[in-house]
Amino acid sequence: MYHDGVELIRTMHFDYCACILLAMILVSTIMRKMTKGRLNILFIVLTVTALCCTAADSIAISHDNVLYANRAIRMLWHEVYFFFHVSTTPLFCMYAVELTDTKHLIKGRKVLIHLLALPYMLALGALIVNPINKKTFYFDETLHYTRGEWFWLLYVTAAIYIVYLVYILIRFRRSVSTKRWASLLLLLACMVGAVAMQMVFPRYPVEMFATAVGLLFISVMVQRPEEIMDVESGAKSRNAFAEDMQRSFLNRKNFDIIVIRVSNLHSFGDLLSYDERVEILKRVIDSAEKQSMQLGTYCEVYYLRGGVFALTLEEKDKGKTRQLAQNVSDDLSRPIKVSSMHINLITYVCYIHCPVDIDNNKSLSDFINKAIPSETGISSAEEILSSGRYDMLVDMDSIISSAISENRLEVYYQPIYSINDGRFNSAEALIRLKDEKYGFVPPDLFIPEAEKTGQIHKIGKFVFENVCDLIASDEFKGLGLDYIEINLSVVECMRETLADEIIDTLARFGISHDKINLEITETFAATSQSVMEANIKKLTEAGISFSLDDFGTGYSNMQSIALLPLAITKLDKTFAALEDNQKMTLVVEHSIDLIKALQMKIVVEGVETKEMLERFSTLGCEYIQGYYFSKPLPREEFIKFINAKNNG
Repeated sequence: MYHDGVELIRTMHFDYCACILLAMILVSTIMRKMTKGRLNILFIVLTVTALCCTAADSIAISHDNVLYANRAIRMLWHEVYFFFHVSTTPLFCMYAVELTDTKHLIKGRKVLIHLLALPYMLALGALIVNPINKKTFYFDETLHYTRGEWFWLLYVTAAIYIVYLVYILIRFRRSVSTKRWASLLLLLACMVGAVAMQMVFPRYPVEMFATAVGLLFISVMVQRPEEIMDVESGAKSRNAFAEDMQRSFLNRKNFDIIVIRVSNLHSFGDLLSYDERVEILKRVIDSAEKQSMQLGTYCEVYYLRGGVFALTLEEKDKGKTRQLAQNVSDDLSRPIKVSSMHINLITYVCYIHCPVDIDNNKSLSDFINKAIPSETGISSAEEILSSGRYDMLVDMDSIISSAISENRLEVYYQPIYSINDGRFNSAEALIRLKDEKYGFVPPDLFIPEAEKTGQIHKIGKFVFENVCDLIASDEFKGLGLDYIEINLSVVECMRETLADEIIDTLARFGISHDKINLEITETFAATSQSVMEANIKKLTEAGISFSLDDFGTGYSNMQSIALLPLAITKLDKTFAALEDNQKMTLVVEHSIDLIKALQMKIVVEGVETKEMLERFSTLGCEYIQGYYFSKPLPREEFIKFINAKNNG
C-alpha cells in the first residue's frame, strides 16, 4: 500500500531535522578550527558518520514509503544506513576513551581488543551476507520492508557498546570535568531513549535525531575552542595541556613530552607585527608536525604561551622521542623568513619520560616553568634532574628569601678598563648569592625568579645601597674611578617611585649623581611603558647617565635605542667571541660605526685575550671589560686590585 505525502513527511521529518542539525555542527566545528588533535578528529568522524547514517536513512525511508519497486536499490540504501548505524556506537566509545585518555589501558591486550571488536564484526558480517540470506532485513512479496530473524543482532551490538560506554563514564569519572561528563551522560540518555522508542515504534526514525541532539550538546559543552585551542597559534592551549596531563597522570599513562622553548620570541618587540609574530608561532608548530610525520609518529602539539611549546607522544612512539627532539631542534636552528626578514630563533629542546622522570602535574608545571634553560641546545629531564639544578630552581623562592633576610647577598665588582686613559675608570656592580645548601647560585637562575616574585626590588635596593656605601667611603676616593655601573631590570623600572628612591638614596649617602651609571638591556629599550619612560626622564634630568647592556642579544629597533638618553653601549660578550667569523666581523664593525654615529661610547664585554683587546682597540672602542683584566671581585679584593693597577 502506498503512503500519501503527509505520511511520508510525518515519518521523515525527524531525519530532515537531524541532517540539518548535524550539518550545522560539522560546519561550526570546521569554522571554529577544531580540526587538529585526535579528539577533534574523532568528533568530526563521528559527526560525519551520523550525517551519512541519517541521509541514508532518509533515502531508504523515502523508498519504503512509496514502495519503490527496485529491490536492489532499496537494499543498497538500507545496507548503507545500517553500516553507518552500527558504526556509531563504537565510535562513541572511541570518543569516550580518547576523552578520558584511557586508550593505553586497552593497547597490548589482544584478547580484550578482540572481545571489544567482536560485536561490531558480527554485525558487519550479518549486513554483508544479508543480500544473500536476507536474515537481517528483506522486502516481502508486497515490497514492504521487513525485519529478519537476525535483526536483533544490530540492537544487541549497540547495547553492548552502550554498556561499555557506561562503564567508561563510571570507571573513569575523575578523568573528565563535570560538564563534559554530564554532556556524555545526556548523549547516552538520548541514544538509549531513542533506541527503545524506535524498537517499539519502528516507523518513527527518532534515533538519529536524538544522536544529533546529543552531538550538539557535546559540541557546545565539550568541543569548546576557547578551552581547548590557543586562538593565536591554532595549537592546543595551555589549559588543555594542564587538563590532559592531569588526566594522563591520573590514569597512570606512560608517555613522553618534548618541550620547546623559543627564548628570544619576546625580544622581537616592535620589529614584527602581531600577524608576523603569530606566523612564527605557526612555523614552530608546523615544524613539529612535519618532523613527527617524517618519523612516522603522531604527537599532540600545545602552545603554553611565553614562547614555550609542548609535544606529547604515546607509549608506542617513545623510542622516537630523542630523534624527534633532535630533528625539531635542527629544523628550528635554520633562519625563518618572515615577510622580508630572516629571523633566527634561539630554541632549547628538552624531552621528558613520564612518569619515570616526572609523575605528577605540579612537578611537570614547575619543571617546564623553572628548569628548562633559555639558551640553545637539547637535553633530557633526566640530565637536568640529576644535575641538582632542578632542586635549586624549585627551592629558589625560599633561597632568595632567606638570602635577603639572613644577609647572604653580596655585591661583586668587575673592573672596566679605559683604553684612551690607560687605566681602570669604572666597574660594573654584580649581585652574588651564596646559599648554605647549594653554595653560590648563578644570577641567571635567581634573578628571573626574583623578577617573577617581586623580590627583585629588595635585591635592587640592596645592590644600590651597597654601591652607594662604597662610593661614599674614603677608600673609593683614592681609586681614581669615575663611576660605578648598576644593572636596572625592567620590573624595577615599572615601579613609579623608583626615580625618587634613587635620588633620595644618593642624597642620603651624599653622592654626586654622576658617580652612578644605570644599565638597561635591549629588551628594556624595546618595552614601551609610560612609567618606565617617566622614571628614565626624571633620572636623566637629575644628572644620572644610562648605558645599554648586552647590545646584540635582543631585537629592539634602533629607533627605540636612539630615542633613549644613552651615553654608553656595551657590546655583548658573544661579539668578542666571533673574531674568526668574517661575516660577523663585518656586523661588529658596522655596529660599532653605528653606535659611534649616535655619539655613544662603547664597552666591550667578555674580552679574555690580548688579541681581543688589540682588535677592539683598533676598531676604536673606548672601554674593555672581561677576564683578560679581572673576574668580578668582592669589595675588599676589588679595592686592592684597583689600587694596585691605578696607583701602583
